Amino acid sequence: MLKQFTLICQVVSASLLAAMALMLLIACLGNRTVLEPLDPVTMISMRLLLPVAAVQMLAVATFYLFGQNRNLKPLFLTWMGMNLLAFQTVIFLQTKQVNMSAYFGILQLSFHVPGYAVDWVVKGVTALLIVGGVSSWLSTWAENDGRTKMSCPVCGLRIQFPIERLGQTMPCPQCKNAIKLRKPENLKMSCFFCHEHIEFPSHAIGEKMPCPHCKMDITLKEPE
Repeated sequence: MLKQFTLICQVVSASLLAAMALMLLIACLGNRTVLEPLDPVTMISMRLLLPVAAVQMLAVATFYLFGQNRNLKPLFLTWMGMNLLAFQTVIFLQTKQVNMSAYFGILQLSFHVPGYAVDWVVKGVTALLIVGGVSSWLSTWAENDGRTKMSCPVCGLRIQFPIERLGQTMPCPQCKNAIKLRKPENLKMSCFFCHEHIEFPSHAIGEKMPCPHCKMDITLKEPE
């Protein structure tokens, strides 16, 4: 349940982040004469900072939606959410202003969006990014707590099981062959010809390969 909730939060927040970034870029290109307030930290006009922020948001959203590295996706989403939260916190501390519409006023002028809607979108995207990132870490921790993984030596399926079941035998959920549950570490055996030691992953059991020492073809077997 936590994993599904995390996925929904991340997909929605990444999609909204991409939409907001594109709208900011279009608004900045189409309204070059609009005056924006100064950033309270750098004292630079938001007119100059918004395009840079929009490019960063678009890059993070694109990486999440189309990237391949699953481990980095929640990290970048959380990083972007914390950046947005820090920006809003600094504005509140220095100006006592809670509504963010003044700092994203270019969206109101370009797309005729009400100020309260802009404020809700900024705060909503920030919350979803942080909640999605944090719940991802919690989901990973809960999934791996007291459990480990190994590959089936016959079909290569990744199997997760409680650590206390190490050493037990069970049928593989995919190929139904009986497998011995072991830690996900490389196995070792001696070459039948030169008797040198060979190290290989457990899912390679049964495969043929040339010995790295004598180059003779051998079949990888589970150590006795």
